[in-house]
Amino acid sequence: MRIEQRGTEDLLRSTLREKADEAHDGLTFADIRDGAAAQRRRLRQRRLGYLAAAAVVVVAVPAGVYTLTDRDTAGPRPPTSTTSDGPAPSHTPSSTPSSQGFAAFSRGADAKVSYVLGRVVHLPDGSRSTLPAAADDVVSFAPYHGGWIVLDSVGGLAEYDSTGAPVLRSSQGESNVAVSSDGMRTAFQVDGQTRVGITSGMGEGEVTHPLSAGRLVGFLGDRLLVTTAAGLRTIDDAGNETAVPGPAIYVPTINGDLLGGLAGNGEGNQGAVVDTSTGSVLWRNDWRPLRFSPDGRYVAAAPAADEDHPTAIAILDARTGDVVARTGESVGVTLGWSVAWDQDRAVFEAVAGGTQHALLALDVAGRLTRVSDVVTRAPDEQGFVFPALP
Repeated sequence: MRIEQRGTEDLLRSTLREKADEAHDGLTFADIRDGAAAQRRRLRQRRLGYLAAAAVVVVAVPAGVYTLTDRDTAGPRPPTSTTSDGPAPSHTPSSTPSSQGFAAFSRGADAKVSYVLGRVVHLPDGSRSTLPAAADDVVSFAPYHGGWIVLDSVGGLAEYDSTGAPVLRSSQGESNVAVSSDGMRTAFQVDGQTRVGITSGMGEGEVTHPLSAGRLVGFLGDRLLVTTAAGLRTIDDAGNETAVPGPAIYVPTINGDLLGGLAGNGEGNQGAVVDTSTGSVLWRNDWRPLRFSPDGRYVAAAPAADEDHPTAIAILDARTGDVVARTGESVGVTLGWSVAWDQDRAVFEAVAGGTQHALLALDVAGRLTRVSDVVTRAPDEQGFVFPALP
């Protein structure tokens, strides 16, 4: 699985090196999109409470399972209920930062992950390039046919070619983008259709599927995974749909045959991991899976009961749900929902004081460090944005 992750990064790297100086600066979005995007970002910042009290992070390595999870961009949530399997084991953090903000965290080695900050794309090897000028509102991105697919904060999608010129823009509905686990195929949802093509190349091998009702999630093996009113389904290149066995899973993450997310069982806010090859539930607890590690051993998770932002980030054993390491209570920084993996470290964004952004990393030994410089962003600007990953 580490080889598969390098495949995605190699494609990003080769695209950037070939096209770094070719982006066009004359492109602009329509004024209405700009206004809508700015308003959406302001609402998002207020909702996350970046200017209000938030959360600082302490580290612990518990022996049992803790409780908590959810994302500000979460899809449909399962029904809530007062039913419970009993109280979660108590947990006491091992230490507490002595000061607020990023001064509380020791500086670790820079995270070797891909991300966008502003319009600048940073790759694990330290190389950089710049997205087209029109891509000034980015919440996800992926290489495609020598160019880029970019998703914005109001659900819009734009495709740019190798010169930075726009190929298409969405005109209606919510869009999404996903990359296969081997990094060879990219799928994107636009205007009621899902298109699947080879990540590199000049347009060959693209397949289009109608998707008037439903949302693209990602790839499950070599098939598309979509969520519909009837539940999760896969679609092959011929357009054949198959129901995913097991319980309903909301806002899922994928690794091989493993599917994790919020469990839609009517028993309140719980997370679960399902083996889709058998339909069996491997575990269910109060942590919501966010992203599997490349080798499939671990899954980063957050408390399933959280609404606006995570109150903690944990690393779980992907097949048992046992907590391997976790952050503790927060005082001064707000944690983000998106997670990337750097070897055995789960990397995620944190914000202090509403405008100070940095990446933090939690490793399987329970060490929590700051793994980027602290940068200042305006309240209506995006911070660190990770690319679409498996």
